[in-house]
Amino acid sequence: MSTTRYRRFLKLCEEWPRDETKKARDLGKFLRQRVASAFRESENKQIADPEKCDQMYESLARINGNVYRQSVMLWASCLTQDMKNHMKKTVKTVKWQVTDISI
Repeated sequence: MSTTRYRRFLKLCEEWPRDETKKARDLGKFLRQRVASAFRESENKQIADPEKCDQMYESLARINGNVYRQSVMLWASCLTQDMKNHMKKTVKTVKWQVTDISI
């Protein structure tokens, strides 16, 4: 079971894009190092929490596959429009208050 998980993580690490512009803060590089160290430590023994390991893999696979990208972009555009509307109301209120104080 451990070898199957290791192979899945290795495949994910291979698919993860490399970002050469972020040498010290490349998430892919960090993941590759973390996977190597985690499986090296548990090479001859069972994984302590296989469910947690599987959850981590699934989460990283969803991030790598951009599963949430479209929904987050849609949510962000809606939030931005709401914020714009709120800012317009706030600016009108502030102008009124400033005008009132000036008089």
